[in-house]
Amino acid sequence: MVDLRILHLSNAGLPDLRIEKMANTMKKEGHELLFLGGRPIRGQNLGAFDLTYSLLLPSSFRVVYDPRVENQWVKRISELKPDIVHAHNCTIAKFMLKTDFPTIFDDHEYYSKQSSRYDVWPFFKKQLVKPMIKRFPIWERQLLERYPTLTSNKNIAKEHRKFGSFVEPVPNVPTRNQVADLPDTDERGGYVYVGNDFKLKRFLPHRDMTGLTDILQFDVITGLTHREMMERLMHYEVGLTPWHKHQWHPYSEANKNYEYMHAGMPVLTNTIIKKQNFPDDPFVYSFDSYDEILDVLNDIPEHDRTKIQEHALNEYVWELSEPVIREAYKRA
Repeated sequence: MVDLRILHLSNAGLPDLRIEKMANTMKKEGHELLFLGGRPIRGQNLGAFDLTYSLLLPSSFRVVYDPRVENQWVKRISELKPDIVHAHNCTIAKFMLKTDFPTIFDDHEYYSKQSSRYDVWPFFKKQLVKPMIKRFPIWERQLLERYPTLTSNKNIAKEHRKFGSFVEPVPNVPTRNQVADLPDTDERGGYVYVGNDFKLKRFLPHRDMTGLTDILQFDVITGLTHREMMERLMHYEVGLTPWHKHQWHPYSEANKNYEYMHAGMPVLTNTIIKKQNFPDDPFVYSFDSYDEILDVLNDIPEHDRTKIQEHALNEYVWELSEPVIREAYKRA
C-alpha cells in the first residue's frame, strides 16, 4: 500500500483511545494521519495524528435538517484532500455519502440500538433529538451497503452483515504497549469499578447500578490516564462491570473488562454480557440479579494473577485485530 493521507472523522474530539489506536495501526505503515472532530481537541494519548482539526457540530436537529451543516463538513473534508476517510459512527459518516472519497465506516456505537440512552434526558431535549434517532437505522444501512465496515463487537458485526459485504469486529482492547511492564504487587484486596458513572445525577439506562452501594463496598477509579489507571488496578482482587441487565448488553464492548484482566483480575458482570461476549472465558463470572452478587463474589476462586494476564495477552490485545483493519483499507 502506497503512503496515504488518511483522515479520521468523529462527532467527538480527542483524546479517544479507540480512534487513536485505529490511527496508530496505519501510522505504523508509514501513512499520514489527520483528524477532524465535532468537539474540541484536548490532546492525544498515543500521538498518532500528525494534524488535528475541529469543526464544532451544532444541535442534532440542525444536523438532520440544515443542509448547511453537511455542506460545511463536506467542504472541509475536501479541503484536507484525504486519500481515504475513516469515519466514526453514523452521525458523521453519513456526510461521506455525498462524496466520492474512499471510506471506511467505523460503527463502534451502533446508535440505532441505543435509543434508550435518551430516556433520562429532559423532555424538551428528547424532542430535539427524536429526528436524529429515527434516522440512525437509515444512515447505518446506507453506510453498510456502500463501505467496508469495522465495529466493536461480534454481535453488532453479525447484524450489520445483513447489509454489508465486509463487516468485521475490532474489540476495544488495549495495545500490548499499553499493558507492558505493569508493576506487580502482593498487596491486593477489594473490588474496583472503572468509570465516572457515580458522578452523574442519574445512571444511564444501560449502565444502571442503582442499589449497588447498599450491598457492596468497592472503590471507583476515574479521571486518570490509562497508564495510571492500569497501575492502580494492580492493587485489587476483582474488577466489576455490575450493570443491571439491559437489552443493549449483547452489543456492549466495555474496555474495562479487558483492562481488569490485563491487571490480573477476574471480572464480575451480568449474565447477558457473560453469555454474549465471554461465554467460554474462565476468568469472567456473572450474576443474574443483585441478590446473587455477594454469593458469586465469595465463590470466585483464587487465581494465579500471572495466568490471567497471560490469557489477556493471548486473547485480548489490539494487535490481533490489525490484519482486519489493514484489510478494510485495501477494500476502501
